[in-house]
Amino acid sequence: MPNSWHVTGEAADYDGPDLNALLGEVRSHYGPEAKVFIHNGHVHAQKRGLGAPFYGKRGTTGLKGGR
Repeated sequence: MPNSWHVTGEAADYDGPDLNALLGEVRSHYGPEAKVFIHNGHVHAQKRGLGAPFYGKRGTTGLKGGR
């Protein structure tokens, strides 16, 4: 999506076997100013200046590595 924070590197998605535990880890990593939540079966994090890479037309897809 052209308006996606992923395109500007200001958002990243993470996936793992325990989304609630992962949610806590991602929140502690990015700090209280980041928006971090579970969305469509993954943890989404967004923050100005995050600097996440963007790969391919769908962007990064987290730890699963699928596209």
